[in-house]
Amino acid sequence: PADVQVGLWGFLGKVQRERLGQNADAVASYRAALAIEPEALGALDPLIAILRVDLQPAGTDWRALAEALGRRGAVLVEPAERRAAFAEVAELSERGGDRAAAIAAWRRIADDDEADRDALDQLARIYRGAPDDVARLVEVLGQAARMAASPDEEKRLRVEIAQLAPSAPDGGPRAVSAWQAVVDLDPDDLAALGQLEAAHARAGDWIAVADIQTRRLELAKTTDERVSIYAEMARLAETRRHSLDDAITAW
Repeated sequence: PADVQVGLWGFLGKVQRERLGQNADAVASYRAALAIEPEALGALDPLIAILRVDLQPAGTDWRALAEALGRRGAVLVEPAERRAAFAEVAELSERGGDRAAAIAAWRRIADDDEADRDALDQLARIYRGAPDDVARLVEVLGQAARMAASPDEEKRLRVEIAQLAPSAPDGGPRAVSAWQAVVDLDPDDLAALGQLEAAHARAGDWIAVADIQTRRLELAKTTDERVSIYAEMARLAETRRHSLDDAITAW
């Protein structure tokens, strides 16, 4: 029976490892057991222990250890142990230069626990390193923002999303909604209001631009600021909205 074969291969591997010091032969025995039963933790755990020790002097390909750890993570039920296995896979993969494997491992952790901020932060850090990953970075930052610990942290993440939005697919509408999210968090942030106004202008939504100008007017602190905003409102009404009455009113 398969379970007897797995047990015998595991016992042989234990003798080779603990009694004879033959780690290479033990690895072959544990792998023979896993070829029969891929989820046999009795073979996986000692195999990982050997590969982890052998990796220290760079005697073992890190991929072998990462593969065994990934298999272990897929078998385990305890969330903390699953996380530890996949986190080690991610770290090994990144050190080995396999960016895609590191991302896949952190993704496994994030999929297991959507509230795992460290996994999201690690994914964001990796995605920031490649211009082609803007859409994925925006997605991860959005997840992190939804579970931010404070309004200030959420705002910081929303600002980063908004700054990235023009580079993402469907950048125009995405930029509008991203800057709107920042303004919703801090309605008095003049810089964010300015960015939202610019995003509406790029989209040709002049009514929305006028609304933002009105909001900026309410926040203006000096006469010079108010005069400047009224002038902007007048020019917008005349040249973009073709409303001479509004232009006259603003002047």
